[in-house]
Amino acid sequence: MAQENRRYILDPENYKGSIFTSMSDGVHDNYGGRTLEELRIREKNPNLQALTWEEYKPIHEQYENSLCKSFAEITEEEYWEYLEVLPPKRYNGNSFFMGECFSGSLYQFCFKLKGKYYSALRSIFLTNEELMAQIKEFEKSNKRKKYE
Repeated sequence: MAQENRRYILDPENYKGSIFTSMSDGVHDNYGGRTLEELRIREKNPNLQALTWEEYKPIHEQYENSLCKSFAEITEEEYWEYLEVLPPKRYNGNSFFMGECFSGSLYQFCFKLKGKYYSALRSIFLTNEELMAQIKEFEKSNKRKKYE
């Protein structure tokens, strides 16, 4: 089947990171052969939509971005547990991405800064420069909070 026919079935208003199913032919779902209308009835969800990749991608990116909160302090023990539980996906001196994916492109990112340890979900596709910029911004905002 042509890739341009593929559709992703989801409720864009209540998207929680995963699709219901997909349609390689753009008409029937891959696992039961149901049409979009049949899926709406089966799932009791009239909001289900069949989206192209171009339509689906920004919805998924917005969801992932909503999970990327500010860095939070963790203990040294947590830092080492995150590092040693599985081989890291990426490692760069005092920072790393855990080896197991949280969702899509999101992994737990941990770093050491001035004797303290921090963590938050971040995209594995961020460059080292982008990560360093986020850490520097985090450090600046923490300094401002001290003086407020």
